[in-house]
Amino acid sequence: MRQAMISGAFSIIKQSINLGCFPRLNIIHTSSVIVGQIYIPWINWILMVLTVAVVAGFQNGTAIGNGYGVAVTFVMVSHDQSLLCQDDFLLVTAALPR
Repeated sequence: MRQAMISGAFSIIKQSINLGCFPRLNIIHTSSVIVGQIYIPWINWILMVLTVAVVAGFQNGTAIGNGYGVAVTFVMVSHDQSLLCQDDFLLVTAALPR
């Protein structure tokens, strides 16, 4: 799961840079044989800082698991409501449970 998160972050940032939606960063191609294997040092540092902040904030594995469950539930509910409201942001926001 960790590798998927890192690879996904690198891929999304590279695509955003190519589309002009993100500032240019130093991208290192780690393989001359395999296309798409990249490393972005700045993103790696940001992921490390965020990981340390999450672990320090939650302080134990059970709390991290609970937080993950709440986050997944929130994403599922907001996604479902956005589909029901035809992507009208105000209706989706108003319909979210408080």
